[in-house]
Amino acid sequence: MKSQELSDVQNMLQEQGYISDGAIAMSIFLAMRLEKPLLIEGPAGVGKTEVAKVMAKALETVPANLAKPCAEDACTYGSTIRILKRNWPS
Repeated sequence: MKSQELSDVQNMLQEQGYISDGAIAMSIFLAMRLEKPLLIEGPAGVGKTEVAKVMAKALETVPANLAKPCAEDACTYGSTIRILKRNWPS
């Protein structure tokens, strides 16, 4: 994938109908630029899976472990980004 700029990532998210704040866009941008996984943690319902789905769709990849019943941890593999999500214990 070609080198992305922050504005490209913001536009990519917006094209998928995802309204993100600057921190999410910056985190995704840095993960893509550095070619490192992105760990997203938080309580149930904050949007971890949605970020993974949006990025998988934007990058035209298939999310892994999202079709199965959700385990505590799930991983989405993209062509140049891996998004790891983990639910915080309740």
